[in-house]
Amino acid sequence: MNGLIKKTIFLLMVFAGFLFAQNAWINEIHYDNFSTDQDEFIEVVIENADSYNLADFQVDLYNGKDGKVYDSKTLDQFTKGSTVDNFTFFYYFYPSNGIQNGAPDGMSLSYQGSLIGGQFLSYEGTMTAADGPANGQTSVDIMVSEPDSAGYSLQLGGTGITYDAFGWQDPLPATPGNINQNQQFTATVLPEPSNHVTQFQVDSTTANQIFLSWIGATGSVLPNKYLILGVKDGATFPSVTDGTPIANDEDWSDGTAAFNVLHHDGENTFTVSNLEELTTYTFKIYPYNNGGADIDYKTDGTIPTATGTTKEAQTLSIAQIQKTPNGGEGDSPYKGQVVTVQGVVTGVSKYGYFIQDADSAWSGVYVFDTANLSQVKMSYKVLITGKVDEYNNKTEIKDISSFSVVSQNATQPKPIKIKTGELAQEKYEGVLVKVTGAECTNTDLGYGEWEVDDGSGPCRVDDLFYTGFTPELGQKYSIIGVCDYSYGNYKIEPRSADEIMISTTAPVIEYLGFSPLVPEPNQDFVDTVKISDNGTIQVAELHYKVQNGDEKILTLTPIEGDSIYRAVIPGSEYQNANLVEYWVHAIDNDGETSDGAVQGFFAGLTPIETLTQVNADGELIYLGYYAKTKGVATV
Repeated sequence: MNGLIKKTIFLLMVFAGFLFAQNAWINEIHYDNFSTDQDEFIEVVIENADSYNLADFQVDLYNGKDGKVYDSKTLDQFTKGSTVDNFTFFYYFYPSNGIQNGAPDGMSLSYQGSLIGGQFLSYEGTMTAADGPANGQTSVDIMVSEPDSAGYSLQLGGTGITYDAFGWQDPLPATPGNINQNQQFTATVLPEPSNHVTQFQVDSTTANQIFLSWIGATGSVLPNKYLILGVKDGATFPSVTDGTPIANDEDWSDGTAAFNVLHHDGENTFTVSNLEELTTYTFKIYPYNNGGADIDYKTDGTIPTATGTTKEAQTLSIAQIQKTPNGGEGDSPYKGQVVTVQGVVTGVSKYGYFIQDADSAWSGVYVFDTANLSQVKMSYKVLITGKVDEYNNKTEIKDISSFSVVSQNATQPKPIKIKTGELAQEKYEGVLVKVTGAECTNTDLGYGEWEVDDGSGPCRVDDLFYTGFTPELGQKYSIIGVCDYSYGNYKIEPRSADEIMISTTAPVIEYLGFSPLVPEPNQDFVDTVKISDNGTIQVAELHYKVQNGDEKILTLTPIEGDSIYRAVIPGSEYQNANLVEYWVHAIDNDGETSDGAVQGFFAGLTPIETLTQVNADGELIYLGYYAKTKGVATV
């Protein structure tokens, strides 16, 4: 064989390889499940797989925070599965938490370093790649997400032989290495669908979402998929032409968007997200079959159309955003929704800041906001509008659409005093906390983290804000900081050197009794407490407020030994139905301070409606307070 023929054959083989490379795609993924992540995997399907060197294909995982690749695997590292109609499946199981949990994150499939068309995919939003094969490109959101039960995954379904002929489905039992559920490979070109959908309508709206529904098309030729086009504020719909696919497009900046979804018999639903508040959106839906140059839309007849207007963004307390329905671990009930919230800045980091709006659990949250970061300083009170999200199981507000500084010298929230063993709870995420008398039990957990324990269990201390501190093994510390959650751990983030203090044991306050439980007007209230310490008590005070008025202070008098104290709140201080709240403040000879839990009572006779007031979460405001009331028994 002469050299020219050899070169020609070689070039034809290379050219054929590049053609075939375009018919490979990411076919199935699993990145998150309820509880601990397990069996995370990615599946790739290739037509005529034996024609290639698998090492030429590469899957890159992208971090939605910075757009950079955080993991790369070539397909020769994948496990070969079954082959169906000349399409071979390859899958790779990642370690637990090996695939990030989104909001958003993404992945790409490339061949010989070049991105395969349409294969920069993301979940829970879109992102722009900052390096790797997809550098500079914006991802396509697959528009379905997890978590779900272990053993489930996100899969392509539909009929065809190219990526754009299929659509992503909500979680189904996983099929790594095998053809997906509701997926069929066929080169047969299907005719145009017989009919349009019926009952296409807007079911409801929120500030940033519109919920669509319809009854699937019927007839002798059913559609494989639907194209939903949307416009806002009267923009012009793009033209729909056979042979010219319209890809998913969630960017509304030009006034239009497009979504491709699978057909289902009977009722179909679809949620359009990332919308602007108080804006009118109109949608049209087109049934179609096939993909690529063979795509065949039904464009004759009356195109089903639906219109809806989004609502005004909600103004919420941070606790409403943070608190889970059962008060334990879990996602925000407002995940994916746009909210407006106000809070005092308690910490500023590289990509965002923490805000807090009360001196209580559930009242802090992280804001991912690089755009306004230069305007943010400690103790600024800010008003923001953004989308609630869960990034690696940490609640945050992102995609900030409105930002303003309300004041520049707001009072910092008071740290909540907790035990070290209590830190690892969702209710403290984003909240200022304080631990005292906590012994350093590990000086180096890696990445600037160390460990302390006050006897109730260990907790981590990190250097997100303040770096350069060197802990001493066995030394006791009092530590103040924001409770953060990252890489699967809760941790305290001190903001300065002043918030890491060498500690002795702080005073311990124990309420022994009081009388009467509910004093009448002009009847004195007597409180007795025990204050113990490893040294001596220098200050012992009873602080109180009447009707949320000015704070007043009484000196607690020793009545038994050096640990039992008593003080009297004069009955002249309150009237019928007045709320009296009180607490003990103590300082020992080492300068350690303690504040007892706030107690309370209503003097005299108090109306029932006063006692049954609830907060925004439906909880009794005065739960645990003593009071006297009267009414008519109804049972």
